[in-house]
Amino acid sequence: MKNVLKVFLLITLFIYHLPVFASDEGTTSAQFLKIPTNPKIEAMGGAGTSVFLDEIFYNPASISKLEKISARIGFTSWFEDISKTNLISVFPLRRFTIATNLSYFTIGGLKKFDASGNEQGGLNQWSASFSFGIAKEFGNLCLGTVIKYIGEKIDTENANAFAIDAGLILPVSRTLSLGASMQNIGTKIKIADVESKLPQNLKAGLSLKPMDNLIFAFDMDKPSDGNTRQHFGGEITFSEKYFMRAGFQKFGKVSGMTFGFGIKFASSGWKETLSKTEQNFILDYSYQANSEFDAIHRFSLTYEF
Repeated sequence: MKNVLKVFLLITLFIYHLPVFASDEGTTSAQFLKIPTNPKIEAMGGAGTSVFLDEIFYNPASISKLEKISARIGFTSWFEDISKTNLISVFPLRRFTIATNLSYFTIGGLKKFDASGNEQGGLNQWSASFSFGIAKEFGNLCLGTVIKYIGEKIDTENANAFAIDAGLILPVSRTLSLGASMQNIGTKIKIADVESKLPQNLKAGLSLKPMDNLIFAFDMDKPSDGNTRQHFGGEITFSEKYFMRAGFQKFGKVSGMTFGFGIKFASSGWKETLSKTEQNFILDYSYQANSEFDAIHRFSLTYEF
């Protein structure tokens, strides 16, 4: 136990004091990859690196212990007419778990102008990514990886790139889990004559579950193009179907509180499914306050069976 905590502390200190990895500040593209869409984790301050759930954004190893098939559609209403939508499906198989995730990002209200400053109509812009993840338990250690395709279009210019994520979660005891992951390690993306790196990120976190209906989580991550970030939050469950969450996060000088809720509905009316397990719909919402921008709202609907 002491040796495990020492290793985790070394990983955390490594992330915090990693000046080489921070050398890309202001030079990365595909920024939409950094926007999370899961309201459950974002209501907990964004601390999800060591939490097991149907999500591969924070840590691909998160899906390794799932026993039910699930599908979730999520929507994030960002500030200044920015939004991101994603669709994720998770499939537990006999020896491992796989997941797919499709994300679509757009900025509304963009205008195009000619060299003289005359408006030429709306600017066609979108970004998208498709991810395939796989995770497996090796004894007490859970490992996962994600391969993703990234595409962007700005006016008539198209660009694409490929990247991988990788992560691990180690349940140290019944109440304590440690996690670490890396994100967006891949090729450069080129739009017109501008070639940029992807926004890489290193994450480390721990979660505590003192009771079956209570969990606390703490994360720290180091993006290649910004300051170290801290995330903290918790969730309490009532009657196994009502969830209340709250947290706090800090990005350099920007910080804010988060909160949200979830409700699980049994779908007993659906008689024929691919699985004989209990079927549920889960509605989640999160609110993220921000010290410098508008508040951020996230919604998702999950079907598990």
